[in-house]
Amino acid sequence: MKPRLALTISCILFLSGILFPKEYVLSLSEEIIKSPSDHYYVADVINATDEVCYIGFVLKSGIPEPVKLKDGIQSEILSFLQNQFYEDENLTQLIIRINKLFYYESITQQLGPKVKVVDLNCTFIIKDSTGYHDIFTAACSVNSKDQEKLPSSVVANAFQKVFAQFHNRYSKGLVNEKLLSPIDLTYNPFEDSTYINNLLSEKRVCIGIFKTYYDFRDNTPDTSINFKIKYKHKETELSDIMLYRAIPYTLENEKIDTIWGFSDGKNVYWKVNGSFYLLEKDEKSFYIGMVRDSKTSYAAIGAAVGAGAGMYYGGDYIGGTFGVIGGSLVGGLLGAASGELVKVDLNFATGTSDSYLHSSQKKVESNLLFYASNYNKSEIKLSLNGEYCCTLLPDTWAVVSLPSSIEIINASFTPPNSSETNIEIIPSLYKTDYYFCIEKKKKPLRVTKANFEKREFLNRSISENNQVTTNCFNQ
Repeated sequence: MKPRLALTISCILFLSGILFPKEYVLSLSEEIIKSPSDHYYVADVINATDEVCYIGFVLKSGIPEPVKLKDGIQSEILSFLQNQFYEDENLTQLIIRINKLFYYESITQQLGPKVKVVDLNCTFIIKDSTGYHDIFTAACSVNSKDQEKLPSSVVANAFQKVFAQFHNRYSKGLVNEKLLSPIDLTYNPFEDSTYINNLLSEKRVCIGIFKTYYDFRDNTPDTSINFKIKYKHKETELSDIMLYRAIPYTLENEKIDTIWGFSDGKNVYWKVNGSFYLLEKDEKSFYIGMVRDSKTSYAAIGAAVGAGAGMYYGGDYIGGTFGVIGGSLVGGLLGAASGELVKVDLNFATGTSDSYLHSSQKKVESNLLFYASNYNKSEIKLSLNGEYCCTLLPDTWAVVSLPSSIEIINASFTPPNSSETNIEIIPSLYKTDYYFCIEKKKKPLRVTKANFEKREFLNRSISENNQVTTNCFNQ
């Protein structure tokens, strides 16, 4: 993906509806982290993400600019980590597999300071004479409100944190060693539905303390601690979410605060914003129900992607992020911003809640929306880069999400009784471009890119009821 030149004046962007994003090039060459151990060194880095270069976005005047690592994810991180550790053949060889790396920025309040956030998940693999061994998968989400801090420094801090976590677990023997075949080296657990399903289906019914997210994830509670639980009545009932809280106490009646969560033998309670909430689950994740009040620290999201060119459908926002209260709103609850209810997901990749952006928004991609006019007389077959995508009937629409590796799209529109119309599209990261398809009598099908006014019209014309499912670029 080669994004084009960016305009910087927001009012022009709103009026014209045109966004030509620049890109922010991030280098880790000047960053330094402290190694928690002298017993190993990094021999290699494996990039198991879908991206080659792009890892997220920065905000410039409220507009997102794609962030890419200077020499690509694999090369840049390998060089960075090898600069931090002394290499010696007598030391343990580490291979770091990057499962998730996403950098983004959010505005905590209108015209307020930016928060810089990095989500990182990586697997530590040890190589010895017997082969490759999966030792531990570390997860973290780090953020900084220091306006002088460079994005590269926040990324480096995330790596320092996962190395510290690995060393802590490894030195205490709190790891599960698994022999890997060469083909398993590139396995990404978060692209495997079986991995997530296993996390959701595993029973956690032993009475015990989860000191860290890893204790919960790996179902290894500390059952040696005697504690008692004070249950609080549900505070409210909104929709179908029941809000329950509990407080664990020691036998000396002191609150137990410095833990991730606990199990009472029937349910698990997860600590969010200083309170322990009942952890429930749906088909996608674990979650808690919260009532938002003035003490809730969840910030408003400040990036209106594409200068307001996105739109809602089905509870999601096409085009990126949107300024709503509570970055963790999911599953059709986005409209509850003015109420008090929020549904907070557990992010498996980080072991935390998504306090600023929902996980579905953390994708480095472009979106193309195609709408077939209500005045059309026939269906239109849509193909992208030679691959059949969908069939658009009159007054229907489809949206296609493109990974950053797609630089050019050749779109073909074929009505049954007319000649094929072909257009070339250059996608833009973090933006949704709209295309309007209309038949003209005795003329080829006309496909035009929608301007600001036309997008407003299309937003009023589309809903879940007239959306068409696409079959191309499925991820």
